Amino acid sequence: MSDKRTYRSFEDEVAELRRLIDAPEEEFDGERDEIITELASADRQAVEIALDVAWKFLKKYSVSPLQIIGLGHAIYALQRYPEESDGVNCAFGVSYTVGDRDYEEYRYIDFRVYEDSFSIVRGGSTYTSDYGSDSYTEPGWRFVAGEYYDGDQGERAIGTGELVSIKEMVFELLDLGGKITVDFESDVVFEE
Repeated sequence: MSDKRTYRSFEDEVAELRRLIDAPEEEFDGERDEIITELASADRQAVEIALDVAWKFLKKYSVSPLQIIGLGHAIYALQRYPEESDGVNCAFGVSYTVGDRDYEEYRYIDFRVYEDSFSIVRGGSTYTSDYGSDSYTEPGWRFVAGEYYDGDQGERAIGTGELVSIKEMVFELLDLGGKITVDFESDVVFEE
């Protein structure tokens, strides 16, 4: 790996992300497979699901220019796992709220991507005017680049079969009227 670091302007980032959005997904399959072969197979599946969700957000939904950049940062880091990606700090996913002033239910699924870790977080809250609000977090997925995984750890609290259902749930919530969320505070150092 080269020590050469490239700092790109906002316009350059947008141009590169637009190129990636318009490129056929197959163009990245070989590169993606080479990058994440060192991950445990379950971790690889979690990363692939996050990549698929991010790509579909870019290709099939209307996202803002800032969301495009945030998703680009996430894709950059996810494609590099298990290598660390200096400066990456972003989350993307879906949130869905339904109800009225007497009863409201909120659900979310987030893919959180940091320079050295990745997690899938999901949960929500319920509000009733009689009893107030109660929030909850459901089992998720988390791993840290470079850490050894030896089986049953609480950080991987869901089975691999449930990983696929999380991907399906993201798009079900969008079909119900959910909103794509992208938050990032990245100061990415791109490496060639």
